[in-house]
Amino acid sequence: MHRESARMLEEGIPHSESIPWMMRNLPDLGWYNGVVAIDGIRHPAADESMEELFPSSILVFCDCPEKEIIRRVCKRDGVTEKEAKKFLGNQAEEDHREYFLRKADFIITPATDLKEVVKQIGLLLKSNGNSLVIGIAGRMGAGKSTFANTLVEYLS
Repeated sequence: MHRESARMLEEGIPHSESIPWMMRNLPDLGWYNGVVAIDGIRHPAADESMEELFPSSILVFCDCPEKEIIRRVCKRDGVTEKEAKKFLGNQAEEDHREYFLRKADFIITPATDLKEVVKQIGLLLKSNGNSLVIGIAGRMGAGKSTFANTLVEYLS
């Protein structure tokens, strides 16, 4: 799910028809073998809405030191360090970092063994009747895409 759809979570979803509403209004929702991955949880309100709609959902927070994020963004986007810092300064995720660190079921850092985390999520998926909603939070450059790609690879 992209940021625009995650933003819609922050605004609230009619609870009586959450899944049909999501299917109609969130066209970029990604279902992978019983898992829905919501990438772009940027605000505590989005996490709280997800938790209310899907009580067994989990939150994955991708965290990374500022220097590493800047290095990754410069390399990926071909921008200068100054440009990367300016862009990163506009991200809401940093304002809510402490919230996500407290609430996350899994915290991904550059030292995290992604395959082990994905394996644990696979066990949760099985124990939850092969259906799971995963919210992914973190700043740009913190490893959200790498985690999501590893998860999709595991589920395929």
